[in-house]
Amino acid sequence: MRNRKYSKKVKNISHHLFHYLNLFKLSPLFNHNKLLEVIMADESITGTGKCPFCEIVDGKIPAKVVAEDDNHLAFLDINPRNPGHTLVIPKKHYASILEIPEEEAGNLFRFVKKVATGVFIGIKADGVSIAQSNGFSAGQMVPHMH
Repeated sequence: MRNRKYSKKVKNISHHLFHYLNLFKLSPLFNHNKLLEVIMADESITGTGKCPFCEIVDGKIPAKVVAEDDNHLAFLDINPRNPGHTLVIPKKHYASILEIPEEEAGNLFRFVKKVATGVFIGIKADGVSIAQSNGFSAGQMVPHMH
């Protein structure tokens, strides 16, 4: 039962995000900042109008967590680009790398290395890539550093 509830919630979030992305991409007035405002304000996406990743940290949206410490969380992506696609976030909300203090960024990247090593070994990968984007125009779909 829990898996069905998880799948339904994940599909609902994915459906709404893709709907907004397609709607805004078709608009001649496409504005990434406006898209962010709409996504964050739409309670049908997270149920609260809050950042989806903050909702995951708070346990209000289910996630398949692969690693966690006091300040960081790693969970599987709901739309993986490849096997083992894992998102690593600071538990404290920072919209982008421009906001996170340098020391916390360093701690986050040390955590990323541990997670990447675990995923690499766990799925017997031939390689690993680590990406970090800032802003919708750079490909950041959720405004929480990851």
